[in-house]
Amino acid sequence: MNLLSISEASKEIGDKLLYKNITLGIDENEKIAIIGVNGCGKSTLLKIIAGLDHFDKGNFATNNNLVCGYLEQTVVFEPGQTIQDFIFASPNQRVKVLRDYLALQLQIDRGDHEDGAHTTEAKTKNLHTEMERLEEKMSELDVWKLESEAREILSHLNIFDMNIFMRDLSGGMLRKVALARLLIEDHNLLLLDEPTNHLDIDSIAWLESWLMNVKKAMIIITHDRYFLDNITDNIIEIDQQLVRKFKGNYSTFLEKKAEIEAIEQRTIAKHNNLLTQELKWLARMPKARGTKQKAKIQSIELRQEFVASNKPKEGMGSFYSAEGRLGKRILEAVNISKSFTRPGAGGNQQNKPQQKEEIFPSFTYEFRKKERIAIIGDNGAGKTTFLKILMKELEPDTGSVIHGVNTKIGYLSQMNEPIDDNLTVIGAVREIANYIEFEDGKKISASQILDRFLFLGSKHNQKVNRLSGGERRRLDIIRILMTNPNFLILDEPTNDLDLQTLGVFEDYLLEFPGCLVVVSHDRYFLDKLADMLFVFEKGKPIQKINGICSDYLFQKKQGGFESPGAEKSAGKAEPGNEKADEKIKKSGKLSYKHEIRKNEILKELPLVEAQLKTLEEKLSSGETDPKKLEEWYVTQTKKEQHLLSLMAELEAIEATI
Repeated sequence: MNLLSISEASKEIGDKLLYKNITLGIDENEKIAIIGVNGCGKSTLLKIIAGLDHFDKGNFATNNNLVCGYLEQTVVFEPGQTIQDFIFASPNQRVKVLRDYLALQLQIDRGDHEDGAHTTEAKTKNLHTEMERLEEKMSELDVWKLESEAREILSHLNIFDMNIFMRDLSGGMLRKVALARLLIEDHNLLLLDEPTNHLDIDSIAWLESWLMNVKKAMIIITHDRYFLDNITDNIIEIDQQLVRKFKGNYSTFLEKKAEIEAIEQRTIAKHNNLLTQELKWLARMPKARGTKQKAKIQSIELRQEFVASNKPKEGMGSFYSAEGRLGKRILEAVNISKSFTRPGAGGNQQNKPQQKEEIFPSFTYEFRKKERIAIIGDNGAGKTTFLKILMKELEPDTGSVIHGVNTKIGYLSQMNEPIDDNLTVIGAVREIANYIEFEDGKKISASQILDRFLFLGSKHNQKVNRLSGGERRRLDIIRILMTNPNFLILDEPTNDLDLQTLGVFEDYLLEFPGCLVVVSHDRYFLDKLADMLFVFEKGKPIQKINGICSDYLFQKKQGGFESPGAEKSAGKAEPGNEKADEKIKKSGKLSYKHEIRKNEILKELPLVEAQLKTLEEKLSSGETDPKKLEEWYVTQTKKEQHLLSLMAELEAIEATI
């Protein structure tokens, strides 16, 4: 069943054209991801589908049975709302009955029907009569299943006290509450704008599993590539005002996209050759007077436009930052600990008892050159507090942090740093530095770094106040890199970044010669960059684990993670910086990463073998065209090499057991 259809639709914001004449349809139970660079219009498209915006022209039709739920990036709530008020604010009849049932159940459990020290019999009877009525109504509307699902959703998102005011929640908890409301309500189309932002890794893993198994259509905007690969069966790409739909998950999209771009580059090369010949012709000819000559000139002009608009994109490479001569001592944390004192229960407003809450006990660690450390743990476990202590922005309760003489820290916080809105993008970068100078004397300018991070052409002179959230985040990253640090501390760096920018940023970090400490919920990002973990659990010692994030999560799910050299208490780490796969204890099982790759290879092998069989049949078919025979032979050679490569990789993976 088709839920909605878009035909020949276009949208502009100010003087910027987002989409031109797009045609798109969404079917029942489809699971779709929207991808594209920051500012291309991903969130705008979701808002249009949600009914909060509109196309400038074109047709947009929805099925009468469409019930749409929308998770925005910013959570909006009414003054005085509690968590329960917010979650069950839906006008849907089943949700209203469930809200009344849970509220009455809480009232009975808390004894709110008591009159002084004695229970009023009449009130008690009335409450239980009302409970019986609601239970009958729940059976009639099949709300019991919804009630069970609601309790499961709330427990997995760690929402237990429903009477807390929304205004008192952290950003992460607000996000969880908004997500809980969306999942509990009756929708057949979910619109999820960055659903993993501000969620901890365990919550993301649960949400991923829930969305994989639920029978609902959904459109997701996310930078989490594991999320994209595991959930979606279609990809919508917004690229240069065009909207294209690809069948398959993110990995399949990348393969198809690579094929398309290879064809486009061959087409552009052909157009370039033709253009060169025709420009020579044009130079030899007198001014065109006849119809044929005019048509020829128009043809050349159109070809020029095509070539100009399809030039290879710049800014996709990575660059090298100077190390800045890190000294022998880089950064050392010696017996640091931290607790906070919070108001306890009881007492009056002026004299509430104080309660000490331990964030983490004594911790010691000496950071080494080129170390890559990922910090993971639940929201509120003290990860950001720990980073601030490392930077000496916050004093520990015990111990000390010692910085090396040449250590230069670059810090990316979760919040955007203040920048004068009237500055241009390039002005905001030059405010930090005009260029970075490398040890070999070479320099990279502010404009070159902007190009590398996908601020191309006219974007250099765009005002800061006109940037999208993702573009603003990208600018913060560039400004930090312009300080040329040799110790990077990144707190949730992937929030609001598009997939292309993430690729560029990851390339930079892979070549970064200094130390890297990163807090993130993006498992792919962490797996790619970090080979050591600091695992935070509130009030418990920080665990130091050699390994990658996915291996840790997988083995934790299986009943425990064992790592040689893993430390759950204070103590200096052993020297050395071997890769994660060499450090993970062999337990007779493949690592999570290897298990995934093995399954991918096993799926790909029969496809490659079938392609080779088809090529063999073509080569023995009696075909005499030399061009075709050469093309088939070259393809066959490449496929055979690829097959051998896959088999060698599979053998290497199985040898790790």
